Amino acid sequence: MLVVNVEAGAQRSDTRERLLEAAIELFGNNGFGSTSLRDLASDVGLKAPAIYNHFKSKEDLFAVAVTTTLDHFHQKVVLVDDPTNPPFARLEGLVSRHVVYQIENSRRAKANDRMIESHVIERLSPTQKEGIRRLLRAYLDLMTDIVSACLRELGREPVDARLIALAIGSMCDKVLDWYRPNGRYDAQRVARHYSRLAYGMVIVEDMPQPA
Repeated sequence: MLVVNVEAGAQRSDTRERLLEAAIELFGNNGFGSTSLRDLASDVGLKAPAIYNHFKSKEDLFAVAVTTTLDHFHQKVVLVDDPTNPPFARLEGLVSRHVVYQIENSRRAKANDRMIESHVIERLSPTQKEGIRRLLRAYLDLMTDIVSACLRELGREPVDARLIALAIGSMCDKVLDWYRPNGRYDAQRVARHYSRLAYGMVIVEDMPQPA
C-alpha cells in the first residue's frame, strides 16, 4: 500500500512559499547580487543548502519570484477585463485596477519593478525569459487593444495606439514615485484622476492644436 505523507508535503509547499516571499522581498530591496542564499535561508529559518530542495539555483528562485509577482498582477489587473464593456469603460477599469494594485500592493509592486529591470533576467533560461516577457506583453497588448477600440469609437485610425498604451502604462506604474499612504489622496481618488488623464491621452489629437 502506498502511504502519502500529507503533512510533509504541506510543510514542503509552505517552505517553498515562504522562500518565494523572502526572495521577492530581498531581491526587490537589495538586488540579486547583494542577496545571498544564506540571507534567503536565514529569513525563513533554514540552512542555505536546504534551498536546493525547492529550487535548482539562486537564478531559478529569482525567475520564479519574478514570475510569481507578475502573475499576481496579471490575475488582479489584466484578467478581470470584460471585452463586452464599452471601450472607454474598459480603459477606466484597467487604469483604475492598475493604480489601485500599485498602491495596495506597494511592497510587491516596487520589488517587481526592481526585479524586472535587473540584468539577471538575461541570464535565465529561454523558457523562463519567455514566460516573463509573455506576462509583461499581456498587459501592454490589452491596453493597446483597448486604446485602439477607443480611437475607433472616436472615428480615428489607431495608428498610435501602442504609443498611447505605453504612456498610460508608464504613468500608472510610476504612481508610487509620489504616492504616500498618509497623504491627502486615497487609492480610489487617485485611480479616478488617473483614469481621466488616460482618457485625455486618447482624445488629445481631437483637441485644437496650437498655431
